[in-house]
Amino acid sequence: MTSTMSSNRFTTTGIAFAAILAGALVSLEPSPAEATCASNTLSAGDSTISIRFGGRTRSYMLHVPASFNGSKAVPLVIDMHGFTSTASAQSGVSGFKQVSDQQGFIVAWPSGLNNSWNAFGCCGNSQSRNVDDVGFIRAVVADVIRRGKIDESRVYATGLSNGGSMSHRLACQAADLFASTVPVSFTLNHARAQCTPSRPITVFHFHGLNDTTVNFNGGTFESAPNSFTDWQAIDGCSAGLTTVNFTATDRCDSATTCSAGVKPTLCRLSGTHVLYNTQTTVNIADFAWKNGMLPFTTPGKPVGCP
Repeated sequence: MTSTMSSNRFTTTGIAFAAILAGALVSLEPSPAEATCASNTLSAGDSTISIRFGGRTRSYMLHVPASFNGSKAVPLVIDMHGFTSTASAQSGVSGFKQVSDQQGFIVAWPSGLNNSWNAFGCCGNSQSRNVDDVGFIRAVVADVIRRGKIDESRVYATGLSNGGSMSHRLACQAADLFASTVPVSFTLNHARAQCTPSRPITVFHFHGLNDTTVNFNGGTFESAPNSFTDWQAIDGCSAGLTTVNFTATDRCDSATTCSAGVKPTLCRLSGTHVLYNTQTTVNIADFAWKNGMLPFTTPGKPVGCP
């Protein structure tokens, strides 16, 4: 692996990049004054919670790490399953449960109606029936906040495939709520002019070079490179990328000169559609948490309970 520098691109090794990030990561200690929770009903462990939304009873799975005791606000990650999959399957494959235990944040896996989400150009009954899934995800976040002490400036969204597509949609339509989003194996797949987030937002995208479901180079859905270009335009980025090379083929490109300091990113990895376990270059959940989530906050959000 080699390091090169040019006028518009800096290339370094994954090891050096990790070392730099380790020193630059933002502390979990809150900076704004914390709100005082009237009560905290969350306790360590796993549960399935039902809520009413849109005239239906819907549900999400919740994991609270052993380190959580309600004494201080912690981040929340929303992790969404793919088309025909389930919350339980996503919790088992994505790796965010394990990283939650290591890093001390709470993670929720919502369930899409008919195992689908109404995202951009995908998928199933939720899309064809125009289900309000942006509203549902907002309701899930609000429900978790009501139950425990959540750092509202550090709420993040991620998901696989159809859940990745929802991550893009949430970035477009719920940037007031989410500090960043991390789509896996799906592109923006939406007209750039129709994605109008309320503020610039980091979209940290992972995609398999050998994905035949949502092809990296496009086809049925927008290509990953075009999606990355779209997010750079949406976020007001100027020319120039920072590139982290892992192997001859695997790398992460980040736009680092963007509005409000956001960093849209595309990580291309030698894997297929279920990217978490079809490549060995990075632990996606851990890498996403440290680089695509933790460094970013939502401006103006309180630390603690409403």
